[in-house]
Amino acid sequence: MLDRGHNRGAYESLCLERQPYGIKVVTIAPDQIATPLTAVNRYTMLFFPATPEAARCFAKAIERGVTCTAIPLPTGIVAKVLRMLPNWLCDRLFRCAPREARGLQQYASRLILDRLGNQ
Repeated sequence: MLDRGHNRGAYESLCLERQPYGIKVVTIAPDQIATPLTAVNRYTMLFFPATPEAARCFAKAIERGVTCTAIPLPTGIVAKVLRMLPNWLCDRLFRCAPREARGLQQYASRLILDRLGNQ
C-alpha cells in the first residue's frame, strides 16, 4: 500500500505499466472508516462511512473501472480543491489546526515516557 497523496505519480505509473498486460489498476483513497480502531477517536469525523458501506463503495469503484477514486466522495473533492492551492496558503490555513495523538501514538508516547522515567 502506498501512502496516499504523496505517491499519486506512483499510482499513475503503475496503471500505465500494467496496461499492456491487461491488468487494470484501481486506486482507492479511503478516508476514515468506522472500525474499532477509529471508534476511540475523540474528535468529530465528517463523512464517516461504516465498514460495510465503505466495502460496497470499493466494490462499485472497481466495477466501474475507474483509475482513481476517493471514498467517501466529499473527502476526495476537498482533497482536489486543496491540491490546487499554493503550498504557502495550505501551510497558513492548517498551521493552527488542532491535532491530537491517536491510539498507537498515545501508547508509544506513554511507553517511551515510562522507559525514560525508569532510567
